[in-house]
This record gives sequence, structure tokens and C-alpha cells, in this order.
Amino acid sequence: MGKGHILVTGASKGIGAAIAMELSRSGYDLILHYNKSSAQAEKVSEACRKNGSDVALVSADLTSPEGIKDLCNHVRTLRVKLKGIVNNAGSGVGDDLTRISEEAWDAVLNINAKAPLFIIKNLLDLLGENASIVNMSSAASINPIRNSISYSASKAALSNLTKALALNFGPSLRINAIAPGFIETDMTSFIRQNERIYDSIIKRTPLKRFGKPEEIAKVARFLISEDSSFMTGEVIVVDGGITFS
Repeated sequence: MGKGHILVTGASKGIGAAIAMELSRSGYDLILHYNKSSAQAEKVSEACRKNGSDVALVSADLTSPEGIKDLCNHVRTLRVKLKGIVNNAGSGVGDDLTRISEEAWDAVLNINAKAPLFIIKNLLDLLGENASIVNMSSAASINPIRNSISYSASKAALSNLTKALALNFGPSLRINAIAPGFIETDMTSFIRQNERIYDSIIKRTPLKRFGKPEEIAKVARFLISEDSSFMTGEVIVVDGGITFS
């Protein structure tokens, strides 16, 4: 028998896929959300099943209120209690005041900050005793990224939302966040292909490299598990030291 069901959003690739794999190796059953990457989601799902996990796949566009509702409604049809939620789905777009649009701003804020809040709200009654929630923030919530206004603002909102929810839902529910720095994912591939920008980041990072998705996944597993039983409202920075350098 597994340790319980965990909902992981944005689980088809990158950090989300690594978290799904880490949780499956740790004995959890999974509900894996994806948007359009169905083939990748199937591969992650199959790998998790090989680890012994029961896995359900759910597709939804979390940039819209309708998509958020669709995800929650689908989870309800599975008729399971949740041991936890990992709100990993997110979006980052390059923008500045000359290029930013209301539509793009709304889409980024919806998926990065609104979706985690309303997923928790709508699934609250499915969360079992001592459940744990992990929100995926960003080091950009502390040190904003130039020309990523909406991304930086939305992640700052998510970090503060994590703390606010922790105040409201203790002691029955623990809510923490992870703030990754530069991680080797599709989202950062354009940075790694730009030698000037990449070298600048490496020089400012004490550990002199980008992080790996698996390194974030291990922190997520820790926060989901009872090993972090006296932690709530924390935003754990995992960035190789660049935030304080």
C-alpha cells in the first residue's frame, strides 16, 4: 500500500517530472497534471508506474479559471484522499514595460499564483490529516529578473501566499515553498545557449553551475514527507548561492 496520493501540476517535464519520479520512488501514488505535452506526460507516468506507483493523468490549461476548475473537478472524480499537492506548473515570459500586455500578465499571474491558491481552496476537503503542500516559487521572488516583470512579481506573490496560507491552515495542514535558482530545464535552455549571459550567471554563483531538476525534487520530497513535520510557511531557496552572492 502506498503512502498516499500526491497531486503534481506541470509534471510532464523538467522539475515537475523529476518530482514525480522522486515521489514514486518514495512510495507515493500520483495524480500528474500536464497541459499539452501528452507524450512526455505518458513517459513520466509509465516510469512512475514501474516504480510501483498508481498514476492518474489529468490535462488542463491552468492559465485560465476554467482550466483550474477542470483540473479540480477531474481530481474529484478519482475519489481519493490527497496526502499532498505540489503546485509546480508555471510560466515565465520575457517582458518589460514596452512589451508587456494585460493578456500576458493575466496568463502568468493565473498559472503562477492564482492556480495554486484555487487548487488548494477547491481540493481542501480532499486533503487528509497531516497533508503537506509544496508551492514552486523562484529565486526571482527575492531578486527580480530584469525583463521578466510578470514572472518575478507572480513568484513573489506565491511566496507570500505560501506564508499567508500557512498561518491560516496550521496545524492541520503544512504549506511550504521552494525557490529554485537557475536549473537545467527547457525554460533555461536559451540562457545556456547564450555564452555571455551563461558565463555571467556562473561567475555570480558560488557553486559555479546550474542546478539539476533532481536536486529540487529531493527538497520537494522532503517537504511532502513527515521528515519536515515541524516546518510550515518556509520558502527554501535552492540556487547554488546566487541570491546572496
